[in-house]
Amino acid sequence: MPLNLKAALIKAQRELPGKDPAVIAGRANVDYEPAKVERGRFLLPYFGEWYALEFPDGHVSLASEQDRPPAQRGAVPVITQVLLLHYLLNASGGRLAGTWVSYHELPQGQTYERAFQQRAIAPLEGAFGYDREGFIAAGVAAGGERARLGDASFYFRVLPKLPLMCILWTGDEDVPPGANILFDAAAGAYLPGEDLAYLGIALTARMLGAKRGALLT
Repeated sequence: MPLNLKAALIKAQRELPGKDPAVIAGRANVDYEPAKVERGRFLLPYFGEWYALEFPDGHVSLASEQDRPPAQRGAVPVITQVLLLHYLLNASGGRLAGTWVSYHELPQGQTYERAFQQRAIAPLEGAFGYDREGFIAAGVAAGGERARLGDASFYFRVLPKLPLMCILWTGDEDVPPGANILFDAAAGAYLPGEDLAYLGIALTARMLGAKRGALLT
């Protein structure tokens, strides 16, 4: 996928100061703590972990490490920083549609569908296609909530206005396995298509990490 992460991060950090943080917080459904010594911060959950995103410079860190000196804070992956910034910058404030759709059905979905299938769906099928119990164990460990689709499924509260659904159809000697990651139909009002693909890829990485006993951010 073509997203240049470093360039995307710099661009997003440059856009942030021109926005009204109170408006952003309302649209994205996140908390904002007003400036203290010229610097405020957004607090937002991502896959169940809380992050602090400073305003106006856009620096991202784990909220649990905010009291540590910057040099002692753990590095947040660049892709996570980009996704969080893009979520704040793109959030429309509109309601969720309440309808699940495949990635293909999202705006720009057809453009990045091949990469999404290769990097998000195929690994799920390869890891869990004949292992329903392993899929269930991984979904629980990754912070999902059991759902009732397919042979097993989990609902993930990834960002405040961006849930994901992960579904498995187990295979047998006659039927090949299948898997999918579904998005709320309004997801395009909160992140562009390329970022939504990365969100699905991040979910797959967490599921595979949970299977190995090592969750990934």
